Amino acid sequence: MYPAIYPILGLFAFLLLDQFYKIKYANTVSIVLMISSVAMILANFVYKLL
Repeated sequence: MYPAIYPILGLFAFLLLDQFYKIKYANTVSIVLMISSVAMILANFVYKLL
């Protein structure tokens, strides 16, 4: 399975949850999940490239 699917699913779940319940540090958590998703995508790309 695609390795970045878990942080992306977590990000979508968190964004949906944030629509219904206002979470205090939602912006920070969203940014961390986005950065981790991009990092995993890039790491997978470099791994496949080598």
